Amino acid sequence: MKNIVFDTNIWITYFLKGKFEDLVRLVYEQDCVIFSSAELIEELTVVLQRKKFSKYLTLPLQEYINFHKELVTIIKTKAIYTESPDSKDNFLFDLALQSPATHLVTGDKILLALQEIGKIKIISLTTFKEQLK
Repeated sequence: MKNIVFDTNIWITYFLKGKFEDLVRLVYEQDCVIFSSAELIEELTVVLQRKKFSKYLTLPLQEYINFHKELVTIIKTKAIYTESPDSKDNFLFDLALQSPATHLVTGDKILLALQEIGKIKIISLTTFKEQLK
């Protein structure tokens, strides 16, 4: 399991906890490829601007976005998928299904309940970390 898509909530978790090193280790020591798209970057930007997160973020917004862009492989996707329980998450499935990803890592219980879409296994961050051991 080396090709992955992180849901926005996973990025937010790492950023709020200041766990940048953990993300870098995933890519460089665990040899993971994390895929992203313009849609994911847009959602990440919007979510990071929410007032409830401002007291936890120690860097300017653009630094989080730049870090994200440096760490991921960005692919261009087409809006095709329409079956997500939450239509706002369709872009995640487009990204996962149109990239070489094998796993979508999310904290969203509704998405986790799906377990699998096509070739994509949907797992929690805890499960993801356990499978890396």
